[in-house]
Amino acid sequence: MSPAGKRHVPRDPGSLHAVYPGCSATKLYTAALNAATALGFVIIRRDDARTAFLFRAPGPVGSWPTDGMIAVIRPAADGARIVIGAEHLTGYRLDALDWHQANAIGLMLLDRMKSVLPGIPEPATGAPPVRSTADELETLAELRDRGLLTEDEYTAEKNKLLS
Repeated sequence: MSPAGKRHVPRDPGSLHAVYPGCSATKLYTAALNAATALGFVIIRRDDARTAFLFRAPGPVGSWPTDGMIAVIRPAADGARIVIGAEHLTGYRLDALDWHQANAIGLMLLDRMKSVLPGIPEPATGAPPVRSTADELETLAELRDRGLLTEDEYTAEKNKLLS
């Protein structure tokens, strides 16, 4: 496994995607939380059942029209995937400067995860928590609505769940 993961910047310049082959979503979620804390980021809200958390950088970060940044971790075909993006307030778009700040914060988190991830053990083998299809569809819709998934990505993932 490559602890650095493979970075992919999608069409939406406000979100980062990284895949960590051979890593469980639980381990990656723990690493992301630890990395955010180590960087001094403030965890605003966390949802352990959905392996997602909302965070912000400490102190003032310009005049962002956002609630903060969101990190969502999901199982991938060969490991786990993290998506990091801005949590938008209704009716606002981030301008170019804010996108660069959000991107820089996301990259800081991914970079810190490189050093944190190797020290996190894989969770004990056992039955993984079971999430209903409805829960998964709701999560996909939230990611699409936040602009972290394109409509095509949303439709593809939804079709996988429903097949």
